[in-house]
Amino acid sequence: MTVGAQLETTNTVVEKKSQNCTNYEQHLNAEELRQVEELRELVKDDLSPYYDTHFNLLRWIQGNPGMNTVDVSKRLRKHLRMRKSSWDLDNLAERPRSHPIHKHWKFGITGNSEVLENVIVNIEQLGQTDYAGMVETYSMQDVLKARTKDLEDMLAACMKLESQTGKQASVLYVMDMEGLKFDKQLFSLVRGPLRALSEFMSDHYVEVIKYFVMVNAPSYIAAIWTIAKPILPERTRQKVHILSSSNWREAILEYASANVLPSKWNLDGSAEPFKAIVEPPLSYPVDKYFRNLSFDSSKKEKIRVTAGKSLIITKELKAKDVLDWWILADSDFGMGVFYSKNKEETNIDQMNVIVPCLEWMPGPSEAPLTDKFVANQDGFYKIWLSNEAAWWKSLNVLAEFVIHSGSNDNGFEVVEKRHTLRKTSTEWSSPPPSAVMTSSKHEGVVVMSRTPNLAAPKTRILGVTDFEPEDNHLNKFPKLDPTESSKVTANTNTPDEPGAVGKPTMTDDMLVNALKDILMGFKKKMRRSYPQMFLKTNSGKKSETEFRRRKPIAVNIQVADDNLPRKVIFLPNRVTEFSK
Repeated sequence: MTVGAQLETTNTVVEKKSQNCTNYEQHLNAEELRQVEELRELVKDDLSPYYDTHFNLLRWIQGNPGMNTVDVSKRLRKHLRMRKSSWDLDNLAERPRSHPIHKHWKFGITGNSEVLENVIVNIEQLGQTDYAGMVETYSMQDVLKARTKDLEDMLAACMKLESQTGKQASVLYVMDMEGLKFDKQLFSLVRGPLRALSEFMSDHYVEVIKYFVMVNAPSYIAAIWTIAKPILPERTRQKVHILSSSNWREAILEYASANVLPSKWNLDGSAEPFKAIVEPPLSYPVDKYFRNLSFDSSKKEKIRVTAGKSLIITKELKAKDVLDWWILADSDFGMGVFYSKNKEETNIDQMNVIVPCLEWMPGPSEAPLTDKFVANQDGFYKIWLSNEAAWWKSLNVLAEFVIHSGSNDNGFEVVEKRHTLRKTSTEWSSPPPSAVMTSSKHEGVVVMSRTPNLAAPKTRILGVTDFEPEDNHLNKFPKLDPTESSKVTANTNTPDEPGAVGKPTMTDDMLVNALKDILMGFKKKMRRSYPQMFLKTNSGKKSETEFRRRKPIAVNIQVADDNLPRKVIFLPNRVTEFSK
C-alpha cells in the first residue's frame, strides 16, 4: 500500500483541521485547552498552519509532565525551527519515499489498529533490517533524514485520523525481531545508532508513539534490554511491551487486528489470519561500505574541537549558491547549519536553521556526512560542530566545504574550496600525535610535527594510518628492502638561475629512511598513541620495546611543494610504496 493511498495531501489535512477545531475541543478538558492556548501563544512566531492543531500542541504538554508551559515552549520551538529547515518537514509527507536508504528500510504503515481506538499500526522489521550495513554506507545524518520522512508520514496519518474523529491519535510501533543476530555488532548498534534514532524520535515526535511492542523476541532479549533500558528516555521505556516468545501471535491481537499485521507471521497449515503485505528489507552490498572505498585525505582540512566546546565555521554565500560538505569525525559529535545576516553572531538559538541541528551523533563515523543545500538569500551561513557532550576527549574532524556559484546559467562553478591540511602540516607543534580516526576501518590522519631527525629536510610527514588491507591488495605493490637503502640526502632538481631553490624529489631511499627516522624520532610518542604497534621483548637482561607490527601501518609522505603525496605501507618485514 502506497503512502499516497493512506495519507491525504497536506492542504486537505490543514482544511479539515480548521473545520474540526470545535470537534477537537469536545475531547479536551478545560485545563488542557488552557495549556494548549498558552503554548500556542508562546510559539506563534514559529508555528506553521500545517502543524497548528490542538493535538499537536497537546502532545508536547503530555510528553513533558510537570514542566511549566514556558519550558515546554522552548523544546517545541527547537522542533518548529527544524520544520522550517531545508528538510521542509511540513511538505515531507506529500513527497515520494525516494531516499536511497528507503530501498533497504521498508515502509511500515499498514492501517488502523481496529482494536485500540484511534491508533495506526507501523511494522518495523527490526531483525531483518540491515542497520549495520546502513551505518557503514550512510552517515547518521542521512539515516535520520530518511527516517524523518517515515515519521512525518506517521504524524500525517495521525493528523488525518484526528481531523476525522476529533480524538487524539497515535501509532502502535510493532518491532518484529525475527532474524536478529546476537553478536558484538548488535550491542554497538544499540548503544550508538539505534540510541541516536530513539532520542531523535523522543525529542521531535513527542507522544506520537503509543506503544513499542516487541514480537518474535529471541531468548537473549533480556540481555539486549539490560543494555538498552538505561539509555532510553524515561517515557520511551514506559511504552515498551515485550510479548512472550511462546504466544506472541495471540498476544499481539490485543493491540491490533490480524488484518493489519504481516502475512509472513502465518504458520504453515494455519488458517492464515494475518493479512498485511510488508515488503522484506534488502541488505547493503559490502563493497559499498565506506571502509571499502578510497578517499584522498590530503584534500580535507583537520579541525579540532576541545571537550565541552563547539565551533562555528562561517561561510558567506549569495542567493542560489550551493554549499556542500564532507565531514568525518573520530568520536561523538553534533552538527547543524544556521543562517544569520550578522557575521559575528555566535548564538545558534538566534539564527535560522538551515540544516537540522543534530546535537548527538555517535562516533567514530562509519561513513562521512555528505550533503548540500542551496542558499535562498545572501548572508552568512554558519556550520556548527559540537563536542559539548564530551568531558575530556577532544573531537577531531576531517572536513571539506565547497561553495558552488549558482549564478552561472550553464551550471555550477566552484568559487571556494578549502583544504588546509597541506598548508598547516608543517605548523603543528610537538605534542604527541592524536588519531583523527580511532577505528582501524578508516583511513585517518595523524599529523606529525617536523623534526631534525628527518633525513630529507624538506619532506613533510602528513599522516599515519593504522589499517589492515587484504593481502591480495598488498601483493600488487613492489617491495623495498630497508636494509639495502643508502644514506639519504635531499635530492634536488637545481634550476639554472643562481641562488634559486630547487624542488626536491622523493626517492625510494628517502622514502625508506624517512620511515626509519619516524620510527626513531617519534617512537615514544607513537607508543603512547599506538601501543598496539609495539611488543615487549627481552634482550639479555634488559627488557626492550621494539616496533613489531601485527598489522600494516600507512604513512603519508609529501615533498614540499609536491602536488602528489605518497603513501607508504609499512609491514612487519617490508616497506611497500606507491603514489596516489
